[in-house]
Amino acid sequence: MSREGTPLMQQYREIKARHQDAILMFRMGDFYEMFFDDAHVASRVLGLTLTARNNGGAADVPLAGVPVKAVQEYIRRLVDQGFRVAICEQVEDPRQAKGIVRREVVETVTPGAVFADDLLDAGRHNFLCAVLVKGQALGIAAIDVSIGSFCLVRCAAADGEAMLARYAPRELLIVRGGAVGDAGPTLRAGGALVTERDGWEFDPALGREEIARLFRVHTLEGLGIGIDDDVVVGAAGALLRYVHELQPAGIPQLERPRVERSGQCMPLDEMTRRNLELVESLRTGPDVANGRGAAERSGTLLGVLDRTQTPMGARLLRQWLLAPLLDREAIIERLDAVERCLALPMVRATLRAAIDGVRDIERLAGKAASGRSSPRELRALGDSLLRLPAIGGALRDIGTAGALRAIVDGWDDCDDVSSRIRSQLVERPPSGIGDEDVIAAGADAALDELRGLRDGSRDAIAQVQAAERGRTGIASLKVGYNRVFGYFIEVTNANKHLVPDDYQRRQTLTGAERYITTALKEYEEKILHATEHIEARERALFDELREATGREILRLQSAAQRVAALDVYASLAEVAETERYVRPDVLDSFELEITGGRHPVVERMMPREKFIPNDLSLVNDARVVVLTGPNMAGKSTVLRQVGLIVLMSQMGSFVPATKARIGVVDRLFTRVGASDNLVRGQSTFMVEMAETSAILHTATDRSLVLLDEIGRGTSTYDGVSIAWAVTEHLHNTIGCKTVFATHYHELTQLADELSSLRNYNVAVREAGDEVLFLHRLQPGGADRSYGIEVGRLAGLPRQVIERARAILRLLEGEQLVSRPDGTVRTTRDATGALDPQLTLFHPASHPVLTRLREIDPEHTTPFDALKLLTELTCLAREP
Repeated sequence: MSREGTPLMQQYREIKARHQDAILMFRMGDFYEMFFDDAHVASRVLGLTLTARNNGGAADVPLAGVPVKAVQEYIRRLVDQGFRVAICEQVEDPRQAKGIVRREVVETVTPGAVFADDLLDAGRHNFLCAVLVKGQALGIAAIDVSIGSFCLVRCAAADGEAMLARYAPRELLIVRGGAVGDAGPTLRAGGALVTERDGWEFDPALGREEIARLFRVHTLEGLGIGIDDDVVVGAAGALLRYVHELQPAGIPQLERPRVERSGQCMPLDEMTRRNLELVESLRTGPDVANGRGAAERSGTLLGVLDRTQTPMGARLLRQWLLAPLLDREAIIERLDAVERCLALPMVRATLRAAIDGVRDIERLAGKAASGRSSPRELRALGDSLLRLPAIGGALRDIGTAGALRAIVDGWDDCDDVSSRIRSQLVERPPSGIGDEDVIAAGADAALDELRGLRDGSRDAIAQVQAAERGRTGIASLKVGYNRVFGYFIEVTNANKHLVPDDYQRRQTLTGAERYITTALKEYEEKILHATEHIEARERALFDELREATGREILRLQSAAQRVAALDVYASLAEVAETERYVRPDVLDSFELEITGGRHPVVERMMPREKFIPNDLSLVNDARVVVLTGPNMAGKSTVLRQVGLIVLMSQMGSFVPATKARIGVVDRLFTRVGASDNLVRGQSTFMVEMAETSAILHTATDRSLVLLDEIGRGTSTYDGVSIAWAVTEHLHNTIGCKTVFATHYHELTQLADELSSLRNYNVAVREAGDEVLFLHRLQPGGADRSYGIEVGRLAGLPRQVIERARAILRLLEGEQLVSRPDGTVRTTRDATGALDPQLTLFHPASHPVLTRLREIDPEHTTPFDALKLLTELTCLAREP
């Protein structure tokens, strides 16, 4: 025996050598086996029993295995923990093999390349991305293999993190040896599995060849890819090469690439997505786990807007939410479509009823094209396509307003595809072939003939049972079947004396004996022969049907995208009606005017009519608002609702207000709250300053900046100084629309210096020591923060509140000093003068003032007064 072990283990080693970065599941009969280090990993991660396999003359091999029927669950658990899993199948019939059965890796499952439903979240895409940076340009290539979506993005490297976060990749390809941060100072993997590839794979020339070969074109210009798009082409080439390695059979479901460039959609940075709680709540954490549902989206804008009825619609809505449009005409087309759906409630109800029950056509079609769909999934696709004529009828009733025109013009019922599937498959097919009938009766004459033979033979078996009971006189005699002995006659021990001589005993049980006869074996041969031929015929017919359906992938993808868009428009119209949203007037000008604005998420958490709406106007000569007011008055809510209303407008949604005029903004920045980042070695204040710096370097005069409490993480003097300078910079240098909420009441003085700055405050009403928060904006600045009252509402002990109020009364007029015995004294001395060594804000000590304090007017002669005046004049001229 070879020192390498048995021929089987030699085959395993050869295949494993080509997939060293993956756990290799090696098919052996009804099990997938894992050997050596893979077995140890599987045993630890999956809780499998670790055994050993005899390896001929070599040492025993560590072994762990899982049943074929349960393999998907084990793959899911491995992939969820970041492992790659290579599936090695037997690719020839063991009965026909000459020696070792030939095996090949048919696919490698990674977090970014999965098809199984239990590895996917129906409401979000599952993108595999590649990133390449050249100078100040960044290229992103993104593929969702489950539906065939292929996107290319070219943007500035500074916007890389914001653009990549829109795709939320499960796996990210980068150049080997490079850091993810090479794409820009803020680019991070965001929890994705990072896969490194050799630098040559990102070569643009190779990428052009790869793309041209895949889509069978001579030039990439026809795909919208220009000669200056090397950074995008390089990323796409590396990504396609990697996907082909994972899917050796190819990816026929892959669409032509959609190319996006800077200026089409608004980049949303991490702090804006987080602070506005677009798709994840600050209370529940990042939405990164598979299978997140409506409960996990509660408290987010997505949770408010998502009333879609299909998985495709849910994914598209999420995509629109994270990519607000920058083109006014495109925004208006979406708003026209929503308005038309809103104006026809009866037709909209018919449309939503037709859409309801449509399964995930995108992913079902992708499985069909890639040869992965089961009979049950293919039938689900056919049943979903059956609903398209009704959807098309409702669509024609709605009309062609705005973006609906493109949907109507390209509508395809796909009735031929649906009819073919539904006529050939039984109504409720099993998930696999062999256990139950898959192909419908009458679909194939040869199959019907075989079934007749099988069913007739089964009837003959029943006749054998009746005949044997009559011949032997054994009323309890029965004919049965198992996989080991085939068909048999079972006789209880009490009736053994009645058994005829031609019965041949095959098995002894506790209370019975099993026999066979020559006639029974003949019937068995007929049945098994028919069953084998039925399974083979059904498999061939199903494969043919699946391939024919897969060839229609472009039509199916187009139909799915149209249904998804209709689902989103109808969903936004439904939300607008139930939540009393209005259509915003979207402009190319500077102004932002919101009347009766409401926070779409907060108002849903309160009884109707309890939320206090507010007005806000930002125009060129009043473009900066300094917003002051007490804690808990709602300043942060106002900031967030302004940002959400603008974002909703530019994604094409109606907004929570009574009236809104929205000038399109190129970027939306929010800095609300802060936390430290110990992993990156950054304090709370450092995070705050880094985020503020990013805003000041990126914002333009078309941006909207929403700031809350800048400078609070450091000393009062430093904080006020930074907040003051930031406000001046936003007003004077950038000139963008800004709302700045602060407790630094000193900033209200800026209204006297900056012509386009206005002060607003959130109103409160005082009743003795009680404070009523009115949550309503009003012009002017606030002079108190009512922090002690908030402390009382939070449940601070009564004695602490009383002590704080006593100290505040002293602080409002003078400074305090704590004594060693715990008491507090003021900073005034026995004469009532402030002690300059103890005051927080030192009084000015000018020589003129000092000399004046020394004068005794009662004992000053006119001559002395004249001399004193000359002296004071000289002192006043000193620097």
